[in-house]
Amino acid sequence: MADKDLGGRPLKFQTVKELDDAIDLYFETDAYIVMGSDDNGEQVKMYSPTMSGLALSLGIDRKTLTNYAHRDEFFPSIKKARSRVEVALEQRLYGNNVTGVIFNLKNNFDWADKQEIKQENTHIFEQLTDDELNAKIKSLVS
Repeated sequence: MADKDLGGRPLKFQTVKELDDAIDLYFETDAYIVMGSDDNGEQVKMYSPTMSGLALSLGIDRKTLTNYAHRDEFFPSIKKARSRVEVALEQRLYGNNVTGVIFNLKNNFDWADKQEIKQENTHIFEQLTDDELNAKIKSLVS
C-alpha cells in the first residue's frame, strides 16, 4: 500500500538529530535571556526560555512545534525541551513578579490551583437492615 501524501509543507527538521541540535543551540545561546530586576531593583540578565522563543529560534511557529510533538520520533525531543522550559519557569517562582510565570505554567504546562473539597454523604440506606433494604429495592423495581 502506498503512503498517503497528507500534503502541507515538508518538515523543516527531517531527523531527530537535526531537531535536537537546533533545540540545544537555543538553550546554549543568549536567545532566551531577558533583562529583569533583582530584589534590589538592579538590572540583571534572567534565564527565561519559552516555547514561543524556542519556536522562533527554530524558525517555525509555536503550532508547528506542537505538531512535531505529535510525531512519535520527535516526541521525546519536544518533551525534553518543554521540561527544560518548565523547570526554568518553575525556578522563577522564587523571585518577584511571578504573576506572568504562573500564567504561563497554568496555560502551557497544565498547572492548576489545587482545590480540596470534602464531602460527607449520609444515606438513609445505611441505617436500614438487609431485609428493609431488600424490601425497598423490590418496591422500586416493581
